[in-house]
Amino acid sequence: MESESNLLLTERQFFAALVGSTIDALDRLLTDDFILIDVMKGDEISKAAFLGALQSGLLHFDKIEPSESRVRFYNGTGVITGRTEMRGRIDGNAFDISSRYTHMFIEQDGAWRLVSAHGTLISTDRGPEKDTRKDVYVPATEQLVTEVVVRDIKRSTEFYRRLGFKLLRDGGDFVELTWENHRLFLAELSGFDGIQEGESKAPPFVAVANVRVMVPEVDYHWKRANQIGARIILPLSDRYYGLRDFTIADPDGFGIRFATVL
Repeated sequence: MESESNLLLTERQFFAALVGSTIDALDRLLTDDFILIDVMKGDEISKAAFLGALQSGLLHFDKIEPSESRVRFYNGTGVITGRTEMRGRIDGNAFDISSRYTHMFIEQDGAWRLVSAHGTLISTDRGPEKDTRKDVYVPATEQLVTEVVVRDIKRSTEFYRRLGFKLLRDGGDFVELTWENHRLFLAELSGFDGIQEGESKAPPFVAVANVRVMVPEVDYHWKRANQIGARIILPLSDRYYGLRDFTIADPDGFGIRFATVL
């Protein structure tokens, strides 16, 4: 049973089942007490929770490319360490990461089954190429942040959350949202001192400004925008500037453009 090729084949079957969200295959490959240590946050995730996330679509893998695999055996236990390049979505939010991983397999009923998987995120810093300027005083994702003034902050917050934005902070008349590590602020006029609220006007037909969100699969977000009834400004299409994109308007007429590189 202690064959390096057999164990690597089992691991490749595991990766293929993840990309295909093949729950039956994963159920056979994982032990009942399987534990995953999440590569993103270090959370401990049970087999049931892991399979449930895949089955519901909360978690989806578009690509998993393993490399640098190393196999070791210890009295009926097989351990594989290696590296992966992974791309997919968590609750609609895209991820594209590199990681180091450790997979522990045990023999059960004449087959290898995965009992534990632990991932560690690899930093995207490139050593000497890393920007070491002393005048960088905030993270790049906080250097330029868009703030949208809205008429009904609860309505707008719900709209953006249904698009896939995450709620970071709710301050009543001021809300912070995130897309991956990037922020978007929403604010009502009542949140600004010294500004009197004037007559509420209908939003413009064409957005005077928009924020662009780059995603791996723009068609997924096009489907979601239509499902929630978002007002379409520009429909999904391949553009001359090398993007496949569409633009919608929020309840106050501010534009959100989702795009994928062609």
